[in-house]
Amino acid sequence: METGSPRPTAGGHAERRDAEDARPGGEPGCPGRDAGGDGRGPGGEPRGRRILFLDDDPERTAAFRLRNPTAALVETAEDCIARLAEPWDEVHLDHDLAGEVYVDSCRADCGMEVVRTIIAKPAAPFRDTLFIVHTHNVRAAGLMLRALREHGLSCVYQPFGMDLEEWLSDLKVAEDGQPGKPDSWRARLAGALGRLARRAREVSSRARGGGDREA
Repeated sequence: METGSPRPTAGGHAERRDAEDARPGGEPGCPGRDAGGDGRGPGGEPRGRRILFLDDDPERTAAFRLRNPTAALVETAEDCIARLAEPWDEVHLDHDLAGEVYVDSCRADCGMEVVRTIIAKPAAPFRDTLFIVHTHNVRAAGLMLRALREHGLSCVYQPFGMDLEEWLSDLKVAEDGQPGKPDSWRARLAGALGRLARRAREVSSRARGGGDREA
């Protein structure tokens, strides 16, 4: 799977429901707990953010841990689901697991299964949780985000290793008419999408045993 350097976890998400996401067509999927509102531990001491990270790629996981050393790391949908009973500030979700790519979202061993489990429960226990979908499988990401949003939950799409917040910042600069950077957000977006497409081709080639690798 693709690797890259993750974004540092932000401390606040005042506009997190308004973040950009992927919303391709199609229906999402197939036919509680207290988050602790005061941000302190049981002894009254300030606590770090509680983060659950689902991904099967060891390089991604290692990179994420460098930024978030106290995060709980899981590799399977089953293990992720088992930990949903705990309170989390952020839940980071991959879709394609077990070393596979472009997995059918109806399968029980993918990130969409975690989402189905979440939306089968009342939304209230997750009211303080931000769900961050970081898969590079854009269609699957759209299904996951749509289901979470329709359940009234806060979620964003942030492909692992890509800085969407920086793109949006550049877009604001362009819209405000400030000189010097009128096209920077477009160039960044085009470049990032090109890199993503190349990564996807490389991963697909490796998954098929290198049969389609260019000479």
